[in-house]
Amino acid sequence: QNNSIITKIFYFEQSSNLQCLSCNVNKISYNIIIFLIFPLEKVRLYLIKMKPQGFMNVTLEDCFEQNEEKELLNGPNQIYCNNCHRQSNAYSYNKINTCPEVLTIILNRGKGLEFDVEFRFPMKINIEKYVIEKNHDTNYELIGVITHLGPSNMGGHFIAYCKSPNDYKWYCYNDAQVNECTNVESEINSRGIPYVLFYQRINNNVSYQKESNEGGHEDNNR
Repeated sequence: QNNSIITKIFYFEQSSNLQCLSCNVNKISYNIIIFLIFPLEKVRLYLIKMKPQGFMNVTLEDCFEQNEEKELLNGPNQIYCNNCHRQSNAYSYNKINTCPEVLTIILNRGKGLEFDVEFRFPMKINIEKYVIEKNHDTNYELIGVITHLGPSNMGGHFIAYCKSPNDYKWYCYNDAQVNECTNVESEINSRGIPYVLFYQRINNNVSYQKESNEGGHEDNNR
């Protein structure tokens, strides 16, 4: 009822699921959201459980996997099931129903940003296996990153890295200074902590091979 250019580009749907373990009935509630928040400490604990042999870093794929992990609600956290009319153990988990044109991801490192494991993010990603409705292309490319400099999330300095839709080059926006990035992955990882990631959907009819073959020119149909 409140459609706008913002809702069309950024909004998508996520479902919260409560599955009763007594009768197996699944109660679903739907939420319209504008970004995904991934708590990196929670992701790290998830990886410790899933990979007890150890791991070198946390990836964006790990964050998506943890987002769908089923959390057991038992003991004092039991739910009241309206189907079997009693307190019951249950699973709680999330699912991404639809995907937006621009996917915004916030990386939550906690109050003090005390996260001692390296975070790795891809320049391109396919989220098909994490999305229920596959009526849109689920291939995305990175178009923007906000990094944070400072001892905590209560203060500090933010730097933006954006891919230009005009010349398809990356630029660093640091207050009044704007500079082209020749190696964006290296620069982002060396200057601050990635805080927000922006991924834009890649349409099937767009040839990204053309960009590299013709010196940065490509279809603008996206």
